[in-house]
Amino acid sequence: MRPPACSSGKERSDLEKDYTFAVARIRELENELLPKAAIEQMVTAKNEKEVLAALSSRGWAIADNHGNTDKLLTEESVNAWESLISLAPDSVEIRGLTVLNDFHNLKAALKALIMQNDPEKFYTVPTAVDTSQLYENIREKRYHELPEYLRAPAEEGYKVITETKDGQIFDSFIDREAMRTLKSFAEKSDSEMFGEYVDFLVAMTDIKIAYRGARAQKSVEFFLDSLCGSKFLDAKTLAQEASKGEQSLLSFLDSSAYKEAAQALKISVTRFERFVDDSLTDITEAARTESFSVDPLVAYYHAKQTEIKVVRIIMTCKQNSVDQKIIRERLRKTYV
Repeated sequence: MRPPACSSGKERSDLEKDYTFAVARIRELENELLPKAAIEQMVTAKNEKEVLAALSSRGWAIADNHGNTDKLLTEESVNAWESLISLAPDSVEIRGLTVLNDFHNLKAALKALIMQNDPEKFYTVPTAVDTSQLYENIREKRYHELPEYLRAPAEEGYKVITETKDGQIFDSFIDREAMRTLKSFAEKSDSEMFGEYVDFLVAMTDIKIAYRGARAQKSVEFFLDSLCGSKFLDAKTLAQEASKGEQSLLSFLDSSAYKEAAQALKISVTRFERFVDDSLTDITEAARTESFSVDPLVAYYHAKQTEIKVVRIIMTCKQNSVDQKIIRERLRKTYV
């Protein structure tokens, strides 16, 4: 059991008051999420223009972004993040939500340094990293200018990519460090929901790496260097099974706590990814009845990111004239 968040009744009471205000604001923001009827309207829309019109009717800034979908979705994501930071600026859980983006940007900057190109177009948001200075800080080895959790991975990552000249080894290193860092944020958290959310995400990331590696007949050493490990999925055991091949891996997963993940993989990687997203949504469901913790804030961020993913799927499908039945098969479970 995790220790209590506050050492005294007064501190706990103050924290609950803080989250009471934050959760009240989150409930307002939840009312702005797209309802199932709006999503269905977009699915049945004839084209992209009708999808954008549906979004505009729900208050999305279509005109401000001149119908640019990428810009629109980026703005929605950043706005959600900024709302959370304004409500809980010192929350380890909220800070943890951008860790994967932060490591993505670190990876982009390090690769750009080696390739001698501009990393700007490869950066993603929201992020806790000052991307305007990231490339220069790494080039000048000013690692102390980075967030503390990025300093050692940045320095070691630079050594890995310059000494091995192997992009796959470098990617595996950064991705593993990202998961380890995310786990460290969860370990600092008092939220059981956030801990469960992160542990499941780490496990699913390991499974996806193991599955792809198994199909490519990677060695056990590759897996040991790539996998992070989680509460119910030991990295060493997973590495050994994956190194035996795809069927051995799936058989192992069938007898594990993640049998449903194996079943999804047997259908397709796309089905697996939907399973992961929907399972994470299920984990956040408990936050609906919470009023005095950070959980509703985390749940809202996940809901918003899921909503953005759903809109992106629909827009991409409309651009390619994909049948409505296939669109529905690809959609994620939404929070509303």
